[in-house]
Amino acid sequence: MITPKFQVTQDDDYIYISIFITHVKASNIEFDVDGNEFRFFANPYYLRLKLTGQVIETEDSTAKLDISEGKLLVKLSKLIKGQFFPDLDLLSLLLATRSETNDIAPKKPLIIEELDDNSSDIKDNIVESEQDTDWEIPQSLEEDIIITATYGFNRQYNGWFTHVDQTANEINCIQSPETTSNSQRTSKQHELEDIDFNEDYYISNFIDDDEIEPLIESQSKFESDLNSLLEVVGSSDLSSFFKKNQYTSNSNIRHLFEFTEKEKEYLIRLPKKTYIIDDKKSLYLGIVDILFAYAYNNRVFEGENNVENWDLSEKVYNDVINILKLGKRYLLKIFLEIKDMFDHHDIYYVYSKVIFDDYCVWIQSSAKDTSLISLSEKLQALSISKDDIGWPLEQYEDLALESSSDESDDESAIDSENIISEIPSIQNQISPIINLEPSVPEISKSIDSLVINPIKKKSPLIQEL
Repeated sequence: MITPKFQVTQDDDYIYISIFITHVKASNIEFDVDGNEFRFFANPYYLRLKLTGQVIETEDSTAKLDISEGKLLVKLSKLIKGQFFPDLDLLSLLLATRSETNDIAPKKPLIIEELDDNSSDIKDNIVESEQDTDWEIPQSLEEDIIITATYGFNRQYNGWFTHVDQTANEINCIQSPETTSNSQRTSKQHELEDIDFNEDYYISNFIDDDEIEPLIESQSKFESDLNSLLEVVGSSDLSSFFKKNQYTSNSNIRHLFEFTEKEKEYLIRLPKKTYIIDDKKSLYLGIVDILFAYAYNNRVFEGENNVENWDLSEKVYNDVINILKLGKRYLLKIFLEIKDMFDHHDIYYVYSKVIFDDYCVWIQSSAKDTSLISLSEKLQALSISKDDIGWPLEQYEDLALESSSDESDDESAIDSENIISEIPSIQNQISPIINLEPSVPEISKSIDSLVINPIKKKSPLIQEL
C-alpha cells in the first residue's frame, strides 16, 4: 500500500485533512473515524492518522474530491468545539500506531499532593509537573573492554562500519569503530584534535583577518529569525510562548516554523520507530555538536572552510544558542536539511541511517521546546576562555603580533633605503612583484624553536552544564 501525501489543518470547530491522490474514483474511497483515529482507503492508497484530539462525523462533515488537482478534502467536526489540536504539522507523529503513540508520548512524572482533612477537591490530588532537564554529567566507572561497540543515535547501531578501511571516509577518523568503546573514541578524538590543530593557520588568521572579519560581523539568519520572534513575544518568555502554540496564530513569524512541501515529504518517509532512551541528556548535547558544525558551515559557506579563528568560533557558538531558542520545529527543519545533504552522498548516506533519521523522528515525538531553551540558557551562561581549549592560543597570538611588528620595521627600513637611493635598479622594482606568493605570513621565529608553555587539555567544557 502507498501512503499518500497529506496535510492537516484546523480552525476552532473543524479539522481539515487534505489527501493528495491520483487516478482514484470517488466510489472507491472509504474512510472511518473513531475518536482520535482517522483511516482512509482507496486502492492503492492507505492512510491511518492518530490525531491529537477527538473528532466525530456530524451533518457538517464533508469529503470532496477534486479530480483535476488530485486532492481529497475531508472536513471533520471537533468533539470539543474550540479545542486546539497541537502538533498537527508533525506528520511522522500523526502516522504513528496506537502503541507507538503511547510509547513516544512524553511521560511527565506524577507528584502526589497531600491534602488536609477539610479538602474535598479530589481531582487536585495528582498534579503534573514538568521538570527541567538536569544538565549535570553523571559519574561512572571506566567502561569494560568490549568486543562489539555501538554508536549512532541512542547507541543502538553496529555493523555499519565493518569495512570502513576499504571505503574512503573523511568523517570517521576511528580506525576500528566496531570494536572501540566510547571512552576510547573520546580519547582518540582529543588526540586527533591536537594533531590536526595547525598553529600556522591560527596565527595567519589572527593577523590577516580581512576575509574572516565580515563573517564575524554579519548577522546570521538564525539571529535575524530570533529577533523577529522576540519582537512578537515581547515581555513573555519563550517557553510559555511555545507551550501556548502562539507561533501558529501570528502571520509575521509563522513562516519560521512551517514546513515546506519537500520537508513534508521527508517527514512522511521517515521510519516509524519507538525508542527506549538510555540517556536523554546525551541526545540533547549531541544536537549541540551537530548544530555547531551546521552553523559554522552556514556562516563561512562563501569563505574559506578551514578557518581557525577564535572570534569566529565564538560567533558560531552564539548561532547555536539562537537556534536552540527558536524551538523544536525550527530545529527539525535544520535537521531535515542536514539529512538531505547526507542522503544524496554515495558514502556518507550511512550517517542518515544511524543518526539523522532517528533524530528527525525523536525531535517530533519527544524533544521539548522548554528543554531546548533551558539548554540554550546553560550554554549562554557558560564562560569559555582560550585557556579552556587546551592549546596555548594567547601565546600564538603574542607571537603573531611580534612577527607583524618585525615585518613592519623591516618594511620601514626598506622604504628608507629606497628614498635614499637616487636611481633604483629595475631588478629592485620587479623583485617584490615576482616573489609574491599566497602563503602563511612569514614569522620571524620558527615555531619549533619557540618555548611555548604547554597547557594540559582539560575535560570537555560541556561537563560544566
